[in-house]
Amino acid sequence: MIEDARPRKILRTLGLIAIVIAFVFPVYWLLSFSFKPERLFFDLPPVWTFDPIVTEWVNTFRTLKLWETIINSIIVAGGSTLLTILVGTPASYSLARLRVRGKTDIMLFIIASRMAPAVALIIPFFLIYQFLDLLDSHIGLIFAYSTFNMALYVWLLTVMTRELPADLEGVAEADGYHPFQVFLRIGLPLMRPSIIAVGVLAFIFAWNEFPFALLLGGRTTETLPVVAARSLSAGGVEWARLAVISTVMVIPVAVMVFFLHKQIVRGLSMGAVRG
Repeated sequence: MIEDARPRKILRTLGLIAIVIAFVFPVYWLLSFSFKPERLFFDLPPVWTFDPIVTEWVNTFRTLKLWETIINSIIVAGGSTLLTILVGTPASYSLARLRVRGKTDIMLFIIASRMAPAVALIIPFFLIYQFLDLLDSHIGLIFAYSTFNMALYVWLLTVMTRELPADLEGVAEADGYHPFQVFLRIGLPLMRPSIIAVGVLAFIFAWNEFPFALLLGGRTTETLPVVAARSLSAGGVEWARLAVISTVMVIPVAVMVFFLHKQIVRGLSMGAVRG
């Protein structure tokens, strides 16, 4: 038995190593491009060792005022995620626990709204925002991002909440608690891992959003995806600058996932095994 288990363990280890390399290598390659001299970008075979330079980092932050762009992205993505959580969490709990008339139709409408391509909504949004004077404003982008984030958030959180045991909530209702009190004292703590998991997904979608930021934003609210797109032009691709901006885009998401990975795994697996 021990001899049979050893090859299996070795194969599993090798498989895990291969998976880690497959996910880590693109990040390493992107990071190396941001520090590599441009003359070495397309050498064959690839140059693995070189003297790193920070010239492109300094030039990108100075010429593009990248700190302002980072702050814009944090405000818009963070504000959209916060608004989505505040509005979507009670909605998800209501759809999962309360007897709501036409619940199935509501859920179908929610998922159908998420399926609509962004390009189909840009023109109505642009005309409405032009009338309301919300173009090139943080609040305008926050509301726009929340429209597509809300559907994803409510749909996923509703499904996860349905899988949570309802025993404690039933006991609280029997003790005379109002449904809103049950939600605050019982439901919300149980939903917390799922809220964190889906909230991180909502933040990532908002952080990487491009069409709304391009057409509804402007110089005042320019986000990182828009600045990254400016590295591509008819004259060619500014690979070093694009690598710097892309690395900056990856860092906040990677840090967030690193510190919240336990809650994310717990939230995504919530209800997968029921005792």
